[in-house]
Amino acid sequence: MDRSNARRRQKWRTDAAWRESRLVSSKKLNKLRGPVWWASKKRKVLERLGGAHCVRCGATDLRILEVNHIGGGGRLEPRSGLELYAEIRRGVRSSQGLNVLCRPCNSIDYIERRFPDLAGRIQVVWCPALPAVETRAVPALPGKK
Repeated sequence: MDRSNARRRQKWRTDAAWRESRLVSSKKLNKLRGPVWWASKKRKVLERLGGAHCVRCGATDLRILEVNHIGGGGRLEPRSGLELYAEIRRGVRSSQGLNVLCRPCNSIDYIERRFPDLAGRIQVVWCPALPAVETRAVPALPGKK
């Protein structure tokens, strides 16, 4: 056994302040690294399914793109979304029966399957003249800095 590992384990067991500092720094690192890591994995999955864009409206914002089960049936799969993404990325799950839709188009897809009389009557229109995300300053609360 490596002596440095033994020392770290001993310190972990006996020094609460050291243990807390390690946990906090690890959580901060995961908070910073997590979104970037997840976005890269999600992009790889979407590329395997034909590209990181909605097949219905052409949206390319990675935050709203998701895997869609063509013809429904996603709820019937026994795995979570994370497991599905991991299986697609590793090549365990075939891309047959799946495509990429943005969240609004995925909702419309569900509505059109559920209510066939609405098929073709609902659409998403993206306006390129408007910014993708509106940002504005929020005033601080009185007495807070």
